[in-house]
Amino acid sequence: MIKHKRYDRLKKELGEMGLMVKGTITERYLKDGKLGPYYQWTFKVGYKTRTINLSHEQVPVYSNAIKNYQRVREILKEMQKLSMEILEETTVGVKKRKPRQP
Repeated sequence: MIKHKRYDRLKKELGEMGLMVKGTITERYLKDGKLGPYYQWTFKVGYKTRTINLSHEQVPVYSNAIKNYQRVREILKEMQKLSMEILEETTVGVKKRKPRQP
């Protein structure tokens, strides 16, 4: 029953999740650090890497969306593990054969 409750909490957390995007944000400078910082959001689309410049105002919003994406991946991984454990504990499988005696 504990596993079911944990699964339900994770499901609820997923339902309350805000915007999400994958990728990373990098702080950059131009001309030996004299100009900047400016920020770039980098992410993959298929096999290609995309880079988009962000304003200072966009950085915290995109950072939060990246954290949400990472948390969703963690939640799904844990939900899959719990699902496997719950299914193994609550369903009847094929009877296993006894090992052969030599």
